[in-house]
Amino acid sequence: MTQRTTAAIAALLADNTTALISPQDLRDAFDSWRNGHGQIYVPAAASAAITISDSTNYFEATVPAWTLSAGGHMFDESGGNGRLTYIGTEPMTAHIALSMSMTVAGSNDVTHWRIGVNGTPDGASEIQRKVGSGSDVGALAAHLITTVTNGDYLSVWCRNSTTTNNVTVETANLQVVSMIQ
Repeated sequence: MTQRTTAAIAALLADNTTALISPQDLRDAFDSWRNGHGQIYVPAAASAAITISDSTNYFEATVPAWTLSAGGHMFDESGGNGRLTYIGTEPMTAHIALSMSMTVAGSNDVTHWRIGVNGTPDGASEIQRKVGSGSDVGALAAHLITTVTNGDYLSVWCRNSTTTNNVTVETANLQVVSMIQ
């Protein structure tokens, strides 16, 4: 099947006056109009710390090991590195949602979280979370709507603006659902 733009399919299926619509064209239409979706997650048993070396920059949550959920369409993950990659052929607008729980070794640390696209944390998705003590487990949710093209990857980014204490991802879920354009 070949993913096509909505405009290309609409032009092809306009009224079929020339009777040139093939079964393959219909399969392509169904595949193109099916929303892309994917999910990676960190189960509680796989929690691990993001190394924070300064309080200014964002650091990608490539650890702990992320797991790809079964049943995705047009999204894949490569090697447990926390990067959910778009493998479709046509650009798509996507809603990305992050929900997670985390801890910090210190007290009163303010963490900043962003969803990143191709290695760049996007400020439109930023969520801040203050953790009172090292034993507190904080939860957060972040969202981003953006357009993705073939090969673009989505990932989670963190900054500790208080200290250089590492931040532990306890559990996490990064989901994406595309919207037909």
